[in-house]
Amino acid sequence: MIAAMQHDYRISELCEAFGVSRSGYYNHLRKPAGQRRREDEALRPKIAAAYHESRQTYGTPRLRIALGEKEGTGISRERIARLMRELGLQPLQTGRFTPRTTQSDPAAAAWARAASYGTPASKRRNSRLTVLFARPSSLPMAAGPFPCLCSSSTCALSAPVRCP
Repeated sequence: MIAAMQHDYRISELCEAFGVSRSGYYNHLRKPAGQRRREDEALRPKIAAAYHESRQTYGTPRLRIALGEKEGTGISRERIARLMRELGLQPLQTGRFTPRTTQSDPAAAAWARAASYGTPASKRRNSRLTVLFARPSSLPMAAGPFPCLCSSSTCALSAPVRCP
């Protein structure tokens, strides 16, 4: 805090405002970094590399797994999240792939639909949908009695023709 504000105020005034001695502040600046700080410095480039390898999509849970597999050490999600915040890394949220088709020429689409009316269902592009929405009498059926949608409860027709 003092280091960030030393451009606007004198250090002696800042130390007095925060209730620390000037010598204590300078001793704090000269002391070596602690173990946690040294480990964080070593982890920062590894976290950034794993984050960019994932095309910026990995958050803390997946980064923890990725780093655990590479390093063989356990790192908490909270620590990874703190280091990601310090590095300014925020994962992108990707949605599921949703295919979207567009027809640039509506007239061509109409011609394509009109041309497909005479083709058999097996040759059409969406043959499944055609079978789902076809008339029951136009579907190929096995020989023998089968349930029918006409007025009689069961037809004994052997060919796929309209029921009487």
